[in-house]
Amino acid sequence: MTASGTRCIVHIDMDAFYAQVEMKRLGLPREAPLAVVQWSMLLAVNYAARAEGVNRFDSAAEAANKCPHIRLVHVATYKEGESEWRYHDKVDVKTHKVSLDPYRTESAKIFKLFARMAKTVEKASIDEMYADVTHEVDRRYALMPHSHPPRVDWATIVDGASDNHVLGLDALAPEATTVDDVRLAIAATIAKEVRTTLFNELGYTSTAGIAHNKPLAKLVAGVHKPNQQTVIPAASVLDFLKTTPLTKIRFLGGKLGDEVVSTLNVQNAGDLWQFSEAELAQKFGSQSGSWLFNICRGIDDTKVDPKVMVKSMMAAKRLQIKTADDAERWFHILAAELTQRINDDHEFNGRWPKTFTVAGKKKEKICGADTNQSACSCTILFLALTRPGPSRARFRRSSRTRTCCRRRSRESPSPSTSPRASRCR
Repeated sequence: MTASGTRCIVHIDMDAFYAQVEMKRLGLPREAPLAVVQWSMLLAVNYAARAEGVNRFDSAAEAANKCPHIRLVHVATYKEGESEWRYHDKVDVKTHKVSLDPYRTESAKIFKLFARMAKTVEKASIDEMYADVTHEVDRRYALMPHSHPPRVDWATIVDGASDNHVLGLDALAPEATTVDDVRLAIAATIAKEVRTTLFNELGYTSTAGIAHNKPLAKLVAGVHKPNQQTVIPAASVLDFLKTTPLTKIRFLGGKLGDEVVSTLNVQNAGDLWQFSEAELAQKFGSQSGSWLFNICRGIDDTKVDPKVMVKSMMAAKRLQIKTADDAERWFHILAAELTQRINDDHEFNGRWPKTFTVAGKKKEKICGADTNQSACSCTILFLALTRPGPSRARFRRSSRTRTCCRRRSRESPSPSTSPRASRCR
C-alpha cells in the first residue's frame, strides 16, 4: 500500500541518442554539430546541429548546406565477407546492410544501470524507459519528518537547478501542498539521481518527466529538453492538458487521433471536455470512449510493465534477388548481423535462441500492379551445446522471420554456425 494510493512514475528519454553514441565514440565536444546518416537521409541530429537549422527530415546534402561544419557520420554496416559490423568509408545500399548494433549495445548498458537504480523498469524503446519509483518514494517519505498539512516549496526545488522545472509553478501555493506533492518531489530527486549517475558512469545526457501516471510523465518529459527534467503536480494537470494537442498524447498520434480530431473538430485535449463519456463511447466504442474521456483529463492507471529484454530478433533487408548466388550472398550478410546480436545478447543476458526462421517475399504483378506476396517460410534447425557430449537440437516450424530466445547458462558455449533448413511450407 502506498502512502496515498497514487503511483510515482518517471519517464527518461535519452537526448538524440544515436548522435550521442557517435559523439562519445569519436570523442567530440557537445557543442560540435553532428548528424547520423543512413544512406542519404538523416537518422538523428544532435542539438548543436538543430541550433544551426538542421532537422531530421533533411537529406545529408541539405544538412551540409545549412551547416557546412557539421560532422556527418554514416551508421555502421555489414558487408559481404565480414562477420562484424564496421564503420565503412564508402557504403552502397546494394552491397551493405545497415547495423544498429552499436546503439543496441549502448542501450543495453543504459538499461542495466536503470534496472540497478529502480525496482520496476519498462523499456519503451531503445532510448527511453518508464520507472515506477513508488516503493522507493514511500520508503523515503516514511523517513521524513512530517508537517501537518504537508508542505513542498516548489520554488526551492527549482531555484539553483537550471535543469529542474515544475509546471504551473506560479499557481502552486505551499500551503495547498498535498501528500502526493511531497511524493512527486521525492520522485523528482530520484530522477535527478538516475540522470546524474547515467552521465557520470556512461557519459550520456537525458531528459525526464515525473508524474502520477505514464502518459503524463511522457508528455511533460518533452516540455523542457535537452538534459532537463519536468514535474507536473496534480494541481497543474488540467491547465497543462487544456492546450496540449491531442496528437501528442500517447496512442493518439496515429489513426485514432486523426479520427477524433476530424470527427469532433477538436485540436487539444481540453476540447474533449465538452463531451460526456457516453457521447465519446457512442462515436468511438465503449472502450475507446472511456479511455478518451479519462486521458484528456490526465487520468490513466496503466502499470509500468517490467520488461527490458527483447523476446525476438530479426535481420531483414528489402532487395531484389535474381540468382541463387545473390540469395546466398545476402544470407551470409544477414546471418553475420544476427550472429553478432545473438552473441551480444548472450553476453548481457545469458541466453541462446531456440529457433530460427527464414522467410522471404516475392514481387508479382497482379492486374498490372506490383504486389508483395509471401513466397515461403521455413524454420532452421538450431544446435546449441548445453553440456559436454552430443548436442541437443530444438526444432520448430514458424511463419515468423524471428529468433525466439530462452535463457541458458552463461557458461554455455557458442551456438553452432551450421544450421540445417527444414521443409518450407
